Parts: sequence; structure tokens; C-alpha cells
Amino acid sequence: MMKLKPRLLKKAGTIAISAVLVGSLLGSTVFAAQTAKILVNGVEVVTNVSPQIINGRVMVPISFVARALGADVDWNGKTKTVNIKTQNSSSGDDIMVQQIPLQSIQSYINARNTIISFLNKYDMRDQTGRELVSEDFDSDIFLLAEGVVIPIGGIFPQFLDYKIIDAKQDSNKWIIRLEIYEYDPHSLQVNLKLVDFHVTDNKISEAWLAGDIRQLDDYTVFPGLTVNK
Repeated sequence: MMKLKPRLLKKAGTIAISAVLVGSLLGSTVFAAQTAKILVNGVEVVTNVSPQIINGRVMVPISFVARALGADVDWNGKTKTVNIKTQNSSSGDDIMVQQIPLQSIQSYINARNTIISFLNKYDMRDQTGRELVSEDFDSDIFLLAEGVVIPIGGIFPQFLDYKIIDAKQDSNKWIIRLEIYEYDPHSLQVNLKLVDFHVTDNKISEAWLAGDIRQLDDYTVFPGLTVNK
């Protein structure tokens, strides 16, 4: 039996169990196990494996508890590692190492809105999205061919979710980093792309992958909407 002690998830809410441990019961036989319920903020969390009380310890599937608290859970089969990321874990670290001054907030909002508008138009295959990028726009992800930024026809894959995780200002240019969760309903695959958008004068001039594309076995958009294979 494997027991892991996960770190406390920093999110408002209470779990109505005395202890949270990860139990792996593969290939083992457990005697005299008692079932238990999990309540998060008074709402029961339904799991596909019932929580059990074994030798005085509460054994629960950690992924369901983590997602109920708004965290993302990823399983790395190669390293046999469960990675739990809370809602604010990415943005908690200042990746780009810059404190944005208050007088730059409106400029940031304008740049952010440009990116969100572009992503929405890209997702809808709306060719007016081309107006949101500069004439010399360059990208290793959104530049499909010379002069072609928005796909023509087709609707898959689409953006299931996206999150801004950091930003920095360089003179009149903003570099804003997003996590983009791309979903293909045919393969039931969710791909996580880390993308840096460069925005100047409310036009996107560049968009580059900031890391390897990760394939996720499942992803929770919000409690109640989880996509998995």
C-alpha cells in the first residue's frame, strides 16, 4: 500500500474528514474496511472509488478532493508522480520578475482584452481577428501560412480554457503569458500550451510557445466540468 501526504491546498473551504491520505490498493487485499463520505463546504464529493477507513486512517482518491477544491491534477506515468496545481500556483510565482506599477493597469487591461478578443475570434474562425495582429505578425503557433492567421473552415480543436499567469511591460510593449488548454473532441485530448503574446498599441506583434506542449489525461475547467479520455 502506498501512502502519500499531500500538501495542504491553500483554498478557502473545509473537508469533512479527519485526515487526507492517498491510498493505492492495487494488487492488495484489504479486510474490514469501512466506507466514508467526503464533504467539501458541505457538499458531498462523489468519487468512482469509495473513501475507506483502514486501520484508523481515511483513504481517499486525491484527484477528486483536489478538483473539488479547484486544483488541477496531472498524472505522470513515466515518473509515477501525481502533480497537484492550485488555481493560483502558476501566477503565484513572478515568472517574468517584474512588479507592474498601478499606473500601467489600464494599459495592461487593453493589451489583455486584445489577446482575449483574438482568441475568441480564432476559436470562431472569424477572419476579422486578423485586424488584431500587426502587419508583420510572427508566430510559431498562430501563423498558419504566409498571411494566414485565422483558420478558414473547421472548428476543431478549440480552446477549452485559458489563463493569464504572468505579464511584463517593456516600454510600450506588453508580454503576457497564457496557459491555453486546447480540446479535440475526436481524440478527447486536452493539450496545454504555454504562450507568450507580445502586444504593442493594442496589436499582437508576436506569439510564441514558451515550453513544450503537454498532453493531459484530464482537465477540470471548474468543479462540475472535467474532460478526460
